[in-house]
Amino acid sequence: MTVLHIWELPEGTKVLLKNNSTYVNVKNIPRDVDESLIEKVKSRFGIPISVSFPVNFLTQEWAALVGTVLGDGLINTGGGVGYWNKDRDFFEKFNLLLKKMKLAFTVDEKNFSIRMPEILADILIQGLGLTRGDKVKNNIGIPRIFLDCEDEQVIGSLLRWLFTCDGWVTIFKDHLGQAHRNVGIGFGTSIKDSQPQLLIGTIFLLDKIGITTSKRVFETKISKNKLSFFCKVFIRGRNNLIKFRDKVGFISERKSNILDTAINSFERPKLGDGESLDLVLKSIEETSLEYGFATKHNIEELTRLRVKWIERIITRLIREERIKVIGGGNRSPTGYGKLPFRLQVIGNQSIFGSSR
Repeated sequence: MTVLHIWELPEGTKVLLKNNSTYVNVKNIPRDVDESLIEKVKSRFGIPISVSFPVNFLTQEWAALVGTVLGDGLINTGGGVGYWNKDRDFFEKFNLLLKKMKLAFTVDEKNFSIRMPEILADILIQGLGLTRGDKVKNNIGIPRIFLDCEDEQVIGSLLRWLFTCDGWVTIFKDHLGQAHRNVGIGFGTSIKDSQPQLLIGTIFLLDKIGITTSKRVFETKISKNKLSFFCKVFIRGRNNLIKFRDKVGFISERKSNILDTAINSFERPKLGDGESLDLVLKSIEETSLEYGFATKHNIEELTRLRVKWIERIITRLIREERIKVIGGGNRSPTGYGKLPFRLQVIGNQSIFGSSR
């Protein structure tokens, strides 16, 4: 089912037709009714909203709403739909999305929360098969109609809002000084070392639009003597991150900026042989002044030259006795990725004119 008709809503739903002044029970609406005449709908005691029937969920707006509900939202067991996110930029953009969709809602600015009426919960439950209550315990996944969707704009919209809720982008250095850049997303699961349906669906949609993910990573956390289980995946590599930015991305400006920085950090300068050699020599000396030695990891981070080019230059500098290997025996300058050998500038061969 890709659309939801008015008569599919639960009994007790109230419907207001155009040119009418009173609501009628949905069970009294004939199936041959012109659904374009529906002006508003509401639950038995709830706030009315304006929704076009039949509801077509395969739009970027509905996909965005569903992605947000799956992320930082919740279909309450005894009421409507709630949402909370302390990112001010994202909070305001979700506010604008609801206004664009003409959905009634109340805002708690102090606590960065939004509450949507019960009729919206009924629409999501009846039309998409979502359920009320705890998403982890109920193992809620991405609705089937989005998994079957072939429209990359719709898929991208759902993932964009979901990643803004529960995803992250990081740039960090490991203990060897090697830079890492990745986008990650993960969800809780009620069973240790199991994959939540929400993550399975996310991986499936990413693969559908040409974005590959890492192996699953399982985590167990202890908080207040209570165990929690999580499963997450990462998106890595320059081309993969560019695809993610272009097809998915983030609604949050802060996360978008970090993603741009991560991608731009892959760019390599285009230099001549002499310039590259001087740049490598300078990076070795600068790092040696701070740490006592330099490694290829340090050099790559400072120069942003390609690894093979760095190795070629290092080999030449060692052969010309302009730098020396220390603490690594006779380890070859090649073999990047193994334990790093350590380098120092020899004598007065420094780019600065002295070894200091």
